Amino acid sequence: MTSFIDKKYINLVSGQLERFKWKSATLANCRCPICGDSQKNRTKCRGYFYEKSNSFFYRCHNCGFGSSIKNFLDRVCPSLLNEYTVETFNESFTPRKKKKEVKMDFRPFASKKVGKVKAQELSLLSDEHPCKKFVAERKIPEKWHKKLFYTDNFNDFVSILIDDSVSYPEEERLVIPFTDKDDNVYAAQGRRIVDGETPKYFTAKSKEEEKLWFNLWDVDVNKPVMIVEGPIDSMFLSNAVAMVGSGAITDLPERLQDAEIIYVLDNEPRNKQIVSYYKKLIDSDKKICIWPSSVKCKDVNDMILSGMDSEEVEELITQNSFSNLEASLKFNNWRKV
Repeated sequence: MTSFIDKKYINLVSGQLERFKWKSATLANCRCPICGDSQKNRTKCRGYFYEKSNSFFYRCHNCGFGSSIKNFLDRVCPSLLNEYTVETFNESFTPRKKKKEVKMDFRPFASKKVGKVKAQELSLLSDEHPCKKFVAERKIPEKWHKKLFYTDNFNDFVSILIDDSVSYPEEERLVIPFTDKDDNVYAAQGRRIVDGETPKYFTAKSKEEEKLWFNLWDVDVNKPVMIVEGPIDSMFLSNAVAMVGSGAITDLPERLQDAEIIYVLDNEPRNKQIVSYYKKLIDSDKKICIWPSSVKCKDVNDMILSGMDSEEVEELITQNSFSNLEASLKFNNWRKV
């Protein structure tokens, strides 16, 4: 009965949600009202309502916000919250079955088959494989091919390896694993490798994890560490991590708190969300790369694809990294580009 009530209130609030659409009886899509979704592409819709264990939930695959329908209404449409609360008050509650724990000897850089899930190490795929071709087209360095995977069913991969209650499309994806200091996989990004309507990226993680750090345990904290916005960008830099998810951009994990940090954000002066990140970092006296007007590419991977090599990109970053007043002046000029 809960899913029926949830769906009723999703439909009631749908008039306030831009580009709202039911894709199936248990999956709806819209532009996220929390983060506003993409400012550059007004057709992008990365907010999803999905059914799980006889209830509906909301998750944005841009900002990472996730919640029950009750909490979603509280954030987006408080006027419906009282009605929803009254209607669900007397409903009987059936405890969910506890998810069966699957224990496995999983080394993130080795191919493993668990149940119906087969995650193949990228380096073991033939050069003609679609995932291998995608990685080659993005010019991802070969040293990373042992650390990336291919799965033909991302939803099954997540349901067994990641503590995430979200349902994902049963489609093939490039898998980018996030590991802890003991090399245990605790989260994963799935990158779409063929054209389709689903988002380019899905990030699977437990609800306790707000922000994820890719490559955190393999960087040398005794050298300057570059922080970029996406795992693929970090693969082109010699000592870099990537931050993924919500939470304050200035909050660093303990391992990085004493390191020399250079923030390297995307080169998008028209993106309000990214501009706000720049401003927050400058106001917090952080060292940040302010891209010169000669750079037209939006991120590190695009720079590599345009013909630059990793050493050239790193030199560009180093020469254009500033803090305090100098960063503010450079930032104001960058915004005018």
